[in-house]
Amino acid sequence: MSCYRRSNVAGASYFFTVVTERRQRILTDDVFRVALREAIHRVRRERPFQIEPCRAGRDPR
Repeated sequence: MSCYRRSNVAGASYFFTVVTERRQRILTDDVFRVALREAIHRVRRERPFQIEPCRAGRDPR
């Protein structure tokens, strides 16, 4: 089982990077981007949060 470390500081900021298995390009597909946007809106309605900058793009390599 995973052991997650979470900060309980009010107003804290988090930075994370998501990489697919074998760097598949599904994260840049329009279908995925629409699904991600809808999921974020759905979760935000129940548990409000802010997203400062957000970028989904190809690996520059």
